[in-house]
Amino acid sequence: MKLFIILGIFLLLSSCSINTGIIGKFSSSKGSNIELKNDSTFIYEYRAFHLYQYSVGKWEMLNKSLIALTSEIKSTVVPITVKNIGNQGSVNMLSLDLKIDPNKSLSDYKCGVYVNDSLYLVKRCDSISSLAINVPINNIYFHFTKEPALTTTTAIAPPVFTDKYVTKTSRGNKLEIEVNFNDSYFYYNSFNGDTVKIKGRNIEIYDAYRKKWEKVLKVSETTNIFSHFNDQMQ
Repeated sequence: MKLFIILGIFLLLSSCSINTGIIGKFSSSKGSNIELKNDSTFIYEYRAFHLYQYSVGKWEMLNKSLIALTSEIKSTVVPITVKNIGNQGSVNMLSLDLKIDPNKSLSDYKCGVYVNDSLYLVKRCDSISSLAINVPINNIYFHFTKEPALTTTTAIAPPVFTDKYVTKTSRGNKLEIEVNFNDSYFYYNSFNGDTVKIKGRNIEIYDAYRKKWEKVLKVSETTNIFSHFNDQMQ
């Protein structure tokens, strides 16, 4: 019995030492900056040229060499609601009911329409409520970019994509599509159990843009690694 108690205390102390060792700030000249806090929350920023993304959420120790990140927004892929009422013609008709926050103007966003996995057209979101598509449709989805006429930042937000709708027939579709999402999806980097490798004092994060693992070095607690977050916000 004493042996099991001693073993349990040893494992508990080992786990605590691992958590303590990984807590802190990490930064890379390639783009990734992250702070892992002792309350198991994290702040993440990605900056590469004008591209900017951020994320906040929880981190979890999986083992001695891996941690998992789960952000407050687990996915920025937007679900769409589609009602296909059909028609008697050969032309595919599309009507789009788009909502991006009640206080946002649709004229500040652009919409890309993908037909059969290829970009079909791009239009301002306030001018795309109805559309005739003169090609067969096997599948359709959209991307949205934030491009206001008047901007106060040079930061570029990656496009937000929707999920894909697959048609039962390629012609004569009359699609009534609803898309509703929050403007906060722009600039957000979602994590849903994504793993981070522990490499001694440093970590490695997968860079989805470069498609490779990025080494992120541990830095001093006094180092300012964020552009959007400051000490008061943390």
